[in-house]
Amino acid sequence: MKRLLWTLALTTAIATTLSAETYTLDANGEPVEVVRDSYGVPHVFAESFRAMFFGHGYVAAEDRLWQLEMYRRDARGELAELLGEKHLEKDRRARRQYRIESERQEIWERIDPETQAAFEGYRDGVNAYIKKAVADDKLPREYADIKTPNGSPYVPRDWQTTDSLAIIHQMSDRFGSGGTEELEYQAALNKLSELHGYDEGRAIFEDLIPRNDRDAPTTMPKTWEIQYEKTSAPPVRHLPDRLLHEYADARAADLAVAQEIGSFTKLGSNAWIVSPKRSATKNALLFGGPMMGFRAPQIAYEVHLSGPARLDGTGKMNVIGMAFGGIPFVLIGHNDTAAWTTTSGGGNVSDLYLETLDADDPMKYESDGKWLPITVVPEIIRVRNEDGSMRDVSDVGYRTIHGPVVSMDKDAGIAVAAKHSYWQTEADNGFKAFLEFNRMRSADEFLKACALIATTHHFFYADQKGDIAYAFVGKYAQRPLDRDWRLPMRGSGVDEWLGYMPFKEQPQVVNPPQGYIGNWNNKPSDDWESAYGRVFWGHRIDKRLAADASVTVEEAADLARETGTNDFIADYFDGYLQHALDMLDARPETAAVRSAIGNYDRVLGVGSVGERVYDTFARALIRVMFEDEMPFMFESPKMGDTETLLLLSFALRVLEPEVSFLKPSRDYLNGKTEDEVLTETLTRVYEQLGSDPSKWNAEPKTIRFGDAGEIAWARRGTFMQMVELAKPRVKGQNILPPGQSEDPSSPHFKDQLDLYGNWRYKPTALDRTELK
Repeated sequence: MKRLLWTLALTTAIATTLSAETYTLDANGEPVEVVRDSYGVPHVFAESFRAMFFGHGYVAAEDRLWQLEMYRRDARGELAELLGEKHLEKDRRARRQYRIESERQEIWERIDPETQAAFEGYRDGVNAYIKKAVADDKLPREYADIKTPNGSPYVPRDWQTTDSLAIIHQMSDRFGSGGTEELEYQAALNKLSELHGYDEGRAIFEDLIPRNDRDAPTTMPKTWEIQYEKTSAPPVRHLPDRLLHEYADARAADLAVAQEIGSFTKLGSNAWIVSPKRSATKNALLFGGPMMGFRAPQIAYEVHLSGPARLDGTGKMNVIGMAFGGIPFVLIGHNDTAAWTTTSGGGNVSDLYLETLDADDPMKYESDGKWLPITVVPEIIRVRNEDGSMRDVSDVGYRTIHGPVVSMDKDAGIAVAAKHSYWQTEADNGFKAFLEFNRMRSADEFLKACALIATTHHFFYADQKGDIAYAFVGKYAQRPLDRDWRLPMRGSGVDEWLGYMPFKEQPQVVNPPQGYIGNWNNKPSDDWESAYGRVFWGHRIDKRLAADASVTVEEAADLARETGTNDFIADYFDGYLQHALDMLDARPETAAVRSAIGNYDRVLGVGSVGERVYDTFARALIRVMFEDEMPFMFESPKMGDTETLLLLSFALRVLEPEVSFLKPSRDYLNGKTEDEVLTETLTRVYEQLGSDPSKWNAEPKTIRFGDAGEIAWARRGTFMQMVELAKPRVKGQNILPPGQSEDPSSPHFKDQLDLYGNWRYKPTALDRTELK
């Protein structure tokens, strides 16, 4: 019955036409027609390639000019110029860790003319809107809060193509990076070594943060052959505590600022594709739910582009979906023959290198027996004073042959440099790939586009011909075989990368035999090394798809709700809790707990007693099992998701060694029986819950969209699309709350929020006849 109700709710959200308003733009002498549907989504129709992207730039600025302003300043390290002193440190970090303007100009010169034309058209469209908004006195209200020395209104500067490149660089780093946890892992190894000695501490480290647990959920079926085996690296020299944590602390501070100004912060995402042989409609199905956080306005918006596919006027582009401010292309969406989506890959595309500094001259570092000078990158940061006047602040960044220096301790003689495989190449080919996605017509074209992307992602594809495809993309270094990717590299020249894995050797498939692919950021294949373990929130995706031989559109969409609200901890640990209850059956609390979990539907976020019981039990269990070996893991009152998943997977390996791929190196139960550990765990649960069952409820959770309102909580996509690759016309649905506009006075500021809160979608439209 519940499934039927959700199906009806979804179905009633689909309309056949969208009411519309129309206006025409002048794209440097060429007309561009913009049709806005009943949700304010702009549909851009143009007769030339460049004019089409002009229209995109114009409507992006019309809907999100202040967001565009924040994106470019966050990415370029220019927030203090607009918002003042409090953002000076953030600007310093951005300039030190990303690219500077001269480098962006060099990158621009390498981009092919067709992609340049798209960026230039977009630039011209943004500037056309800025000019109109200034003339009509209709700049976003936030500009009025910016103080100027003489009290005159602040006027935004023109958009530049390098503004778009800066946003791409930052977005690539936030959503497509992976592998810079080495210092945090090194800190854990150091603490374990201090507690247990190096050899035993290293063994516990291997148990806690494995190189590869093949029991972890994978995207590809578990038939992948082993390609690379790595051995443990020698111990890393002692590192000062500040160096171990400075990089992670800086990234956390950057994300806090990004959250404040509405820039990119979160990463996650889920996706699944179903082939015609497992589809109830006999058409391929694709669902995508990129998880990028929630706010008003949302960090993405929707656009439809219709015009020539190429600069020379040939071909047809007719694509709709999610875009980011400052970037000309649709990033996730569908055209009139194919659909695609992506999730963050988490693959190891970066390493932190420990550079040895010259004791006599700490501005030199060792490399291949030579002392090289650290490259100094001077910068001037403009800062707005409280009275609106400006001052210039001098700053410097440092670089080694490996990349930007992210931390330095001259007294200890160490600098930490971040080497990214995608450094300086994100815009060379990466966004050419998205242009190709926008106009692709086949799985072969999809894979060719995937091969251009250097950052780490999972990509998914489906088309009207019935083909489905998956690729794990990124530029993955081949490291020396005696090196451990979990720990920092030595920068003296002995740990240099040996090359890159060819794209054709990376996990990918067209029309997999099982007829479906599902992913929630789980690793691509069972031989792909990562610290992921068995406990993972997306485990039901594969289970549901495998069990359903005839997936309906409604079922494919509803899988997002089911997995997004599923208490996965209860799924994994119910048997252990039930056994513990049997052993403490005489306790007065036991009957109340049995009743609570017996009535629990395993839906998170609503404040049920069952949710709190399972969560409390799981957290108590890992504390009972591991607190004596690694007390530092439990110092924070609120353990993060990453640490919790690591420890829960570790707990299953300890409790179930006979069925686990990895075997524990020691007795983590410290001589106790499993029954004794479970009894102790449940006793702690009772102590934490208290004696009054009426007070056991968890706190109901919500997702808040700033001033736009709130909805019930779930793990769910910021933007969600469900596409049936039907013939003759693709049937698409999507939702991007709270609405298209950043203006709270607009009817489209929050007109998608109620739909989203009820797991409903609105139709996409690629044909004028669907816009009335």
